[in-house]
Amino acid sequence: MEEVTGSLSSGSLSSGTSAVASSRQPAAFSKSKRILRRSEFTLVQRSGLPARCTCGLVLVHHESSGSDRPARLGIIASRKVGNAVERNRAKRLIREWFRHVILPVGLEVVVVAAASIQGATADLVARDLTVALERARAKTRRGLKPKGAASKTVADEAG
Repeated sequence: MEEVTGSLSSGSLSSGTSAVASSRQPAAFSKSKRILRRSEFTLVQRSGLPARCTCGLVLVHHESSGSDRPARLGIIASRKVGNAVERNRAKRLIREWFRHVILPVGLEVVVVAAASIQGATADLVARDLTVALERARAKTRRGLKPKGAASKTVADEAG
């Protein structure tokens, strides 16, 4: 691959392979598509349905049917995943998968990255997360509830 040279501030690049520099798309991961607050993460972790994969854990929560909010993603990459470089690479791979997958409105997905994501390729991560997402959504369609979401008890109704 030829090296791209030139001034980025002037907007002109001189190279035999200008496709390398011009093929980059702007980041399509706006704030409206992100889970940002701790309370939102906690909601998905408590009421979302889990599905394990080799890249980590996928938690899926569907908001009420009246919501017109786009599908949103939250990523958790602890130090167990690796150093800062490895954690950031894992997050980039997960975000890239999310950009390409088509999800229904109101779906909230939290991915908890595992250490095994370190040497994975983008294709492997995409396939793995897609399969896990479909398993979690299948649980939702079957009407299963997460472990922490028990039905109302007599004590709840009394108090």
